[in-house]
Amino acid sequence: MSSIVKYTNSSGRTYAYRQESKWDPEKGYSVPVRTYLGRVDEVTGEIVSTKGNRGRPKKTTVDSSSDNGREDEIRTELQSLRETVGMLNRKIETLQKQRDKTTKTLLQIQKQIGRLLEDAESWDGENGEGRLAEAPGSPDTQTENASNLSNPVPPAGEK
Repeated sequence: MSSIVKYTNSSGRTYAYRQESKWDPEKGYSVPVRTYLGRVDEVTGEIVSTKGNRGRPKKTTVDSSSDNGREDEIRTELQSLRETVGMLNRKIETLQKQRDKTTKTLLQIQKQIGRLLEDAESWDGENGEGRLAEAPGSPDTQTENASNLSNPVPPAGEK
């Protein structure tokens, strides 16, 4: 003989079980066997089967006919965003090329400044004018060389 037993847990939910008595020949007496039936609805008092409803509830599907317009809108927006990303990537490449060109120019300027500083260290201090020593073959050097020939200066150490 079986009966339905209702059990209320600490959270206030009521569950229904079918209870049967089975004879256990080893023990020598009948043992109750319970089978879960489901949850008892609070309003109607009916037993609602929860079989297959374990875990999180499954997401409901949306009616595709009413959502086609929204899907097309999303596809259009996605295409627009892809085009924007492509444009931005091309802009990034252009800026990187400009950066590389500017870096190269800066390195050339630094080299030129280094050469100018080396030249500045070799200023001609003998003429007292504070200018760079003239390169051989320039007009000022030629007249200076001619005057040196008329007044030869003995090398250092000789008198």
